[in-house]
Amino acid sequence: MGSTPRLSALGTSCRRPTVLVLPLAPLVLLVFAAVSAAATVRARLDVRLASAADAAIASPEQLAPEPTRLSRGLSTLRPTPRRVLGGAAAVMGGILVAASLAGGTYAFLNAQATTPAVTVSSGNLAVTVQYGSGPAGSTAAIPTTAWSNMLPGDVVGQQFTIANTGSANATMSARLSATTAWDIRLAAGTCPTAQLTSAPITTAAVSYGTLLSNTNSVICVQASLPAGAPASTEASSVSFTIMIDAKQVAP
Repeated sequence: MGSTPRLSALGTSCRRPTVLVLPLAPLVLLVFAAVSAAATVRARLDVRLASAADAAIASPEQLAPEPTRLSRGLSTLRPTPRRVLGGAAAVMGGILVAASLAGGTYAFLNAQATTPAVTVSSGNLAVTVQYGSGPAGSTAAIPTTAWSNMLPGDVVGQQFTIANTGSANATMSARLSATTAWDIRLAAGTCPTAQLTSAPITTAAVSYGTLLSNTNSVICVQASLPAGAPASTEASSVSFTIMIDAKQVAP
C-alpha cells in the first residue's frame, strides 16, 4: 500500500512535462516564423543595398543630395574620370598637333617658272688685208718695184690696210714665215721717211695692239738692207711673207 503513492507520484511527475510542453509549442513556432521572416527581410535588404551600391558606383549623381552652390563650385574643381580622360585627350591632341607641325618643317619649298623662247647667237671674228685699191681678203700682194736695187743702209716702206669686219674685238700680232738677211719692221700708221724705231720682226709673233670690231688700221711695213750686210747680198733679191694673227678678246 505504501508503494502505490510513490508510483502515483512518479506517474504525476511523468505527466507534467507533457502538460508544460504543449502550451510552449505555438510560441516556438511564432519565434521560428519571426526569425525566418527577419532573415528573409534581411536578405532582401542586402539585395537592395547591393543593387543600390552598384547603382551608386555606376551613377553616383543619382544618390548624391541636391548640390548647393558651394558644392557645385567645388565639384567643378574636383577631378572626375571623365575630366581626367578629357584632359589626357587634350594633351594627346596637343602632342599630335606638335608632331604634325614638326613634320611640316621637313618640307621643301618649290617653285617653277618658264621663260619664253630665247635665241642665242654667236659672234664672229673676221680680219682682212688690202693693198692700195686692190681687193680685201685673207691675202694681199705688195709690189716689189719699190724694193728693187736697194743698197746697204737703204730704208723703203710701203703701206697696207688691215680691217676687222667681225663682231669681236681682236688682238693683232705679226711674224715672218722664214728668216731673211733683210730687216723687216712693222708699225701702225703711215710710213715715215726715217727708219722705224721698232725692232725687226722674226719668226716669233710680236703683238701690235688691239683692233676693235668693224674698224680698220693702216700698217707700215718697212724693209732695209743693213749697212753691215755681207757681200753675198749684192745684186740679190729675197721674198718674205708676213703672217698676221688675230685673236678674239672680250669686249
